[in-house]
Amino acid sequence: MKIRIANRLDIVAINIIRKEIKEDPADEHQLDDYAEDSITEEEYQVTFVCELNNNTVGYLNLSYHNGNNKNEQTAIMQIFIKETYRGKGLGEKLIIEAKKYCKRTKKFKTIILSVLKSNPAKGLYEKTGFIVSEEKDDGYWMLVNTY
Repeated sequence: MKIRIANRLDIVAINIIRKEIKEDPADEHQLDDYAEDSITEEEYQVTFVCELNNNTVGYLNLSYHNGNNKNEQTAIMQIFIKETYRGKGLGEKLIIEAKKYCKRTKKFKTIILSVLKSNPAKGLYEKTGFIVSEEKDDGYWMLVNTY
């Protein structure tokens, strides 16, 4: 297994994952294809891909999120793993790598995400240090400080 920062050549594999999730009737995400400039490493974003046997099986995207405090360095996180590879620890490894990157680069001090109450990934997020910051009718906002 290899986790690395995505480049423009990864856009096809990432969009295949997004298409799989969008077409899954059990998944409520409404995902459009990413454009190439939506995944490249920039000051305001970074994407990591997870590869097994040279196949991209998951990705994690952090992109700048302007919350209430304009001076806060906060990223909103999207993470998706192909269904057949879920439950194998890949999501945890992606999150750990993203947190290390944030600490090393000081790019994003806080990572936030939204998760539905029905989504079992909430346990993964808690395992990797996320805490519930706000409860909604159908889900939670969660956050973790990276440094």
